Amino acid sequence: MRSCLFVTILALVLSAQEQPVITTDFSKLDWPGVELAAASPSWVLPTAERELLAGEFAPRARGGAVVDGDTLRVEGLKESLRLVGLDCEETFKNSAKDKQLKILAASNWDEYLKTVLAGSNPLRPPKFASPMGEAARSFGEHFFKNVTTVRVELDDLERGIDYFGRRLSHVLVMKNEKWVHFNVEVVRQGLSPYFVKYGRTRRFHENFVAAENEARAAARGIWGKPPSLPAYPDYGVRLKWWHERDHALERLTAREKTHPALVLLGLDREWKQVTELAEQEATIAGSAGTPFHVKAGFGWIPLGHRNNRDFLIVGDFDKLKAHALAGFQGDYVVVTGIVRLYEGRPQMRLEEVKSVVRAPIE
Repeated sequence: MRSCLFVTILALVLSAQEQPVITTDFSKLDWPGVELAAASPSWVLPTAERELLAGEFAPRARGGAVVDGDTLRVEGLKESLRLVGLDCEETFKNSAKDKQLKILAASNWDEYLKTVLAGSNPLRPPKFASPMGEAARSFGEHFFKNVTTVRVELDDLERGIDYFGRRLSHVLVMKNEKWVHFNVEVVRQGLSPYFVKYGRTRRFHENFVAAENEARAAARGIWGKPPSLPAYPDYGVRLKWWHERDHALERLTAREKTHPALVLLGLDREWKQVTELAEQEATIAGSAGTPFHVKAGFGWIPLGHRNNRDFLIVGDFDKLKAHALAGFQGDYVVVTGIVRLYEGRPQMRLEEVKSVVRAPIE
């Protein structure tokens, strides 16, 4: 695949000597968006929920506040802000590989899609860079231009940090003497669907649903036919997958409250809880990852918790690949077996797994 890509890029470079140079510069794509929505009364944080206010901060000056369409940085916080309810398309980075892919995307979008989607599961499509992702970043840069203060609020006191250590946040800004909820506005602009892969927002679910419905009705951004810029072609598949996971998570969360033997990964207290179950039979629920080959035929399948701190199902790599668990990548699963500790970290040996089921979505 790499050789094919190299040949494609080389052909483009050679042909550029005789043809006009491709001028599409996604990194400077200007996308101010449509007029901002009117203020909503629900943006005002009730006194009883003041503990959800993380604070008010200035946008990060050095290096810029906008990382991409769904990630921001502010002064005074070490962690980036991962914006709840959003999953914008990716932006092109500065690596040599991304620079080559950007040339291909600008010249032949269909060929670019074949390249980035090669080998992936069509029912669990991966994320990748696109012009629409660049547009989302551009909109964010327009939105925060001349903004001096952003209000950062949490969605849930128990789920304040995402898998990669970023703060899960709602961001509100006072513009023209009215509060604007940036997360909801990105969805309303048609630059992201309402993202529920890791569960719906507890506080603004109706607002996100209304924003997506409006964007769809107006055929904005990703919802255009065709989209206003090259974008993911498979949102129908993505949304089906996300809503299945959302439903499974709701079911598992409710079940955990009434079944003390079930541990649903994701929270710090749950990591401590599963560690305390060492040498006991337990039922662990989490999002199944890809089988990973470590060495000498040994490997593992992670159940997602936090980066570099997942619950691992360990064993012979060939047996792991052939196990039912390997067929549930990207889905919530419930695994029952004996919990063991290795260097203080909880895991399960494949031969001690008693059952694996995909989390219910009905």
